[in-house]
Order: sequence, then structure tokens, then C-alpha cells
Amino acid sequence: QADQWHMPTPYGDANLPTQIAYGFAEDIKNGTDGDITITVHSGASLVKHPEIPRAVRTGQVQLGEIFIGIMGNTHPVFKHDNIPFLATSFEDAKRLWEAAKPQIE
Repeated sequence: QADQWHMPTPYGDANLPTQIAYGFAEDIKNGTDGDITITVHSGASLVKHPEIPRAVRTGQVQLGEIFIGIMGNTHPVFKHDNIPFLATSFEDAKRLWEAAKPQIE
């Protein structure tokens, strides 16, 4: 029998992050030959956005999709994504991510 996982996302189905979450769920299902299935709960239908990290930490859900800046109260490095005009192009954003990545991982 397949393990059933739940993945809340705060965004609606038309938003790119949620579409990526659905693709991720499909990849996991295919990659595990159906042993793990992930139900994506979009639009904050299962857990509200600010509560997703806590829901994952406490085991209420197995994984979740969030805007990384919401984690800023746990470590300042997560706030880098919230600074207006810090990255004004794709290349700037890529450099910013590369600078933050070691601390985030």
C-alpha cells in the first residue's frame, strides 16, 4: 500500500509555485513506482501559509511549499528574499541565491 503524504501550499492552482508542486508530486509518484503519493492542498486549504513550517516540524504534514521569506523569524538569512530592489534581474537573483545557499542548506 502506498504512503499518502500531504503538501500544503498557500497559492492557488493557477500560480507557478503550485503548478511546480503538482509536478513534484507526480515525479515522486512515478519515481517511487506509486509507493508514495502526495496530495497537494492548494490555496491554504489545509494549512495557512504562516503555519506551514510548524505543521511540517510537528509532523502534521510531511512537506509544504512556502515563500522562503516567511522563515525569516527563524534565521536572518531567509529574509534576503524580502529586501526590495536587492535583486532587480534574473542574474542578480541568481547571484543572491548562490550567496545565501550555503547558509540555507
